Amino acid sequence: MRIQNKRLINATILLVTLILFLSTLTYAKPFTDLFRGGLIDINDFFTEDGFKPYSKAIDFVFFSFLFIAIYMMGVKYAFKEVKKPERAIAVLLGLMTAFLLVLGEWSSTLLLPYIHWILYFLLFLFYWWVSKFIPNTLRWILNIIMLVLLIIILYSWS
Repeated sequence: MRIQNKRLINATILLVTLILFLSTLTYAKPFTDLFRGGLIDINDFFTEDGFKPYSKAIDFVFFSFLFIAIYMMGVKYAFKEVKKPERAIAVLLGLMTAFLLVLGEWSSTLLLPYIHWILYFLLFLFYWWVSKFIPNTLRWILNIIMLVLLIIILYSWS
């Protein structure tokens, strides 16, 4: 009796999903119109500067995530142990720092001219981490050479 109930339930689920999938095939719109509600609207949002009214909110969210992450890393060194009160302090500090930066007319777009330097620094740290088995003096020289070569390669491609 139980096996027949399971088969009936499985057959019903299969039938419903088939009907749902087949109903989308009979929709008489061109395939490209499926993107009208999603990707094209997102593209128009950026090309037509639709984000301008929300720029302060976007900056606040960006700075909040950035500084909460930074303060959460710093909490480990400021306090002996990290519990809920210490995490709450880090979150409040991150939100307040973001709030003050937005009030001070700072924007994440001010960082855009320097983003490549940030990426180079992160690449250098990655190279430093990967080459941890090499002695320090040779490690510095090797990492800088690899970073300069990568920068030259990237600029030659563009």
